[in-house]
Amino acid sequence: MNRLLRLVLAIVLLAAAPMALAVDLQNEDNKAYAVKIHTSSGTTTTSIEAGTTVSGIYSGDGEIEIEGVGTIKAGGNDVVVIKNGKITKK
Repeated sequence: MNRLLRLVLAIVLLAAAPMALAVDLQNEDNKAYAVKIHTSSGTTTTSIEAGTTVSGIYSGDGEIEIEGVGTIKAGGNDVVVIKNGKITKK
C-alpha cells in the first residue's frame, strides 16, 4: 500500500510540473490587445482584455507579441505585464 501511495504521488507531481512552469500575461492597461504567442510548436493568436490576467498562457520558452506595443521573450515562471502601453517582465 505504501508503495502504491508513493507511485500515485509521483504521478501527480510529474503531471503538475509543466503547469508550474507557465508564463502569465497581465494587462494593467484600460484597453484590450491582440496577442500572438510564438513558441517552438507554432504561433497562436489570441487577445487579452483590459485589466485582466491570463494565467499559464503557454509553457516553455517563447515570445509574446502585443499588437501596437512590442515583443518580449519569456519562459519558465515569467509574468509578462502590459502597462502604460509598454511590455515588461516582473
